[in-house]
Amino acid sequence: MRPDTAWKLSTRLLFGQMYEDVEIERRAFIPGCRVFCIASAGCTAIALSSNHQVTAVDLNPAQIEYARGRAAGKERQWGLLDRLMRAERHALLFAGWTPSRLERFLRFDDCAEQLAFWQANLNTLRFRNAFDFKLACDGIVLRLLTPDRGLPLLTLGGIFRRRLERGFARHPNNTNPYAHRLFGRGLTPSGLPAASSIRFETANAVEFLQAMPANSFDAFSLSNIADAAASTFRLQLIQAVKHAASPSAVAVLRSFHEPENSVEAECAARDRAMLWGSIQVVPARELR
Repeated sequence: MRPDTAWKLSTRLLFGQMYEDVEIERRAFIPGCRVFCIASAGCTAIALSSNHQVTAVDLNPAQIEYARGRAAGKERQWGLLDRLMRAERHALLFAGWTPSRLERFLRFDDCAEQLAFWQANLNTLRFRNAFDFKLACDGIVLRLLTPDRGLPLLTLGGIFRRRLERGFARHPNNTNPYAHRLFGRGLTPSGLPAASSIRFETANAVEFLQAMPANSFDAFSLSNIADAAASTFRLQLIQAVKHAASPSAVAVLRSFHEPENSVEAECAARDRAMLWGSIQVVPARELR
C-alpha cells in the first residue's frame, strides 16, 4: 500500500541543505512570533531562530538529528539527494557544463548578462535533451511510489528550465547563495549557530499540530510537504494548521506544482532558489 506522503519512505538523511529562500518567511513573519517549521536540513529553522520562537518538526529522525546538530554548530553533510544531484551535475560535463563555465556563470552580477550566458553556453540542446529525459524518468519513479498526480511527466524538464530562466532574469547569481547551492559549489556556510533554542521534534506534522492546543503558533513554514502526498493528507495538514494557529497566523506553503493564480506565481518568482512553481504566503485560515 502506498503511504499518504512520500516522506514516510526514508529514515536516511536526505537533505544536507535546503533549497528554500528563508527571506520569504522573514518578510512574512512578525519578529518574535511562535513559528512551526518543517525541520528538513535545519536551514530555515536556524535562520528564523535569531528573532523567533521556533519549533522544528520532521517525520524523518535522521533529519531531526542532523538539524539539531547544525543548530549546535556542527558542519554540514551531504544528504542522499544532495549526492544524487551532484552526480547528475557531473554527468552534464558532456553537455558543456565544465567547472570553469559554472564558476564564470556564478560570478555574474548583471541578470541580463547571466541570462544570455545561460542561453549561449549552458542551456544547450544536449543539456535540454538530457535534463528533460532525466526528469521524466524521475517523475515516473515518483508516481510509482506516491499518490501524486499533479506534475505532467513528459514536460517536467521544460517546466523547470523555465523556472531557472525566470530566476536568472531576476536574481544576480553572484549574490544568490541558492544558485551556488543548486550548481554544487560546495556546502555553503549557514552562519552562526542558532542564537536561541529551537524545539526539535520527530513527529508527523499533522499529528503533532493536531495534538497542540489551539492558538499555539503565529506562523507556519511548511516547506512542500503537501507535494507527493494524497489529497487526504493535504486536507488534514490544512485542518491541523488552522487548529493550532493563532487568529492572525501566517502560513508559507511551497509546491513544485504550477500556481493557481498570479499571486502564488509572483511569490514563487521571489524565491531565490528558483525551483518552485507555487508559494502560498497567506493567513493560516486561508490556506488551501
